[in-house]
Amino acid sequence: MTDELITDLAQISALKVISRTSVMHYKRTEKTIPEIAKELHVDAIVEGSVQRSDGRVRITAQLVNAATDTHLWAKSYERDLRDVMALQDEVSRCIANEVQVTLTPEEQTRLASARPVNPQAHEAYLKGMYYLDRGSSEDVKTSRKYFEQAIAIDPQSALGYTGLSIYYGIVFISNLTPANEACAKAEPLAVKAIELDDNLGDAHDSLGAIKFFCHWDFAGAEREVRRGTQLNPSEGRGLLATILTSEGRWQEGAVEMKKAIQEHPVEPGLTGKLGWVYFMGRQYDMAIEQYRKGLELHPNDTYLHQLLGDSYAQKGMVKQAVSEYQRLASLAPDDLSSAVNLAYADAISGKRSEALKILEERDRDTKRPPIPAVGHAEVYIALGDKQKALDWLEKAYARRERAMLSLKVDPGFDSLRSEPRFQALLARMNVPN
Repeated sequence: MTDELITDLAQISALKVISRTSVMHYKRTEKTIPEIAKELHVDAIVEGSVQRSDGRVRITAQLVNAATDTHLWAKSYERDLRDVMALQDEVSRCIANEVQVTLTPEEQTRLASARPVNPQAHEAYLKGMYYLDRGSSEDVKTSRKYFEQAIAIDPQSALGYTGLSIYYGIVFISNLTPANEACAKAEPLAVKAIELDDNLGDAHDSLGAIKFFCHWDFAGAEREVRRGTQLNPSEGRGLLATILTSEGRWQEGAVEMKKAIQEHPVEPGLTGKLGWVYFMGRQYDMAIEQYRKGLELHPNDTYLHQLLGDSYAQKGMVKQAVSEYQRLASLAPDDLSSAVNLAYADAISGKRSEALKILEERDRDTKRPPIPAVGHAEVYIALGDKQKALDWLEKAYARRERAMLSLKVDPGFDSLRSEPRFQALLARMNVPN
């Protein structure tokens, strides 16, 4: 219910709605509504309860003025479980009316056109999303069973196909399933979901992610994710910012990432991602400021330490960069990025033999994954060996390594940009100009 109300309300252009990730942070909290509203920078909060019995569902919803902690509106609704989507849409319309927002004709049509759902299939989908949100590898695997169950019960379940597509996208990004296998399964599921219901923002976001990460289709990915953010603004902005930045449009990427931070005010990773956008735009001081903000709240975040080290390295602050890379290695000694960064730290410090030794020893270690080809390339760039770096980038291209997606804009590869082999590589990737 929370998900659907957020999705419905977020599609009303006159409203700014906080994402599910941020609001669920306050589930069962003892904080007062004014305290929560202050932290989220909102004017009003919707709260309520849901009860289900004998195929019927009852929802009680309240709209609360955050500043005064007084009720603006409260109402109860009851429907057959098949009509739960229509119930959610009706609540959204009532809230919009109560805050005196004028709905566009398109918004009115969308909120009046909810389809009936199969209750058993819908419940299976919700269980799948529950396990997917929990995030552990075992929970993610469990989610697949429920999405497949939803589709088996109702072959017309657009949400079931969407959830299963998202599942395959997550196991691809998390390296839990071979990339080719995950991409081949995810794409037709997202396409099927959109065929059944073109108004599912998550399905468009999923297809956009597939086009970006699996096919390196920048234009197609941007098109799908833009459609997704129109339908569900609070979910796809971070991905849209990544796509725009990877194309070289970092200013637009920064705008979208800032919107994402407004919609996800308590999600720590977005601060680092905004810093990443600034880094790709060569705005190193602004990037460092973002990383430091993130580390104040999460001092052991390895991703932030790596990004901060990269920014220092690009500014020529070798000592500070090495310190961040060493900090990362102490926090996550077995992480692949730790080995790469330690080798890179030696390389920028002029320790050629030490840097190469780290690469060679890790590559000989058959018990752990090898260092990505892009990591080798970065170390050879720091050592001044452009041809070796280009050789490794060719391997990264052949392996479809995800780090290649930012090749056009990553400052770490600036020394190669005049090289014909590098230009030919970008041309093969079809990165938009």
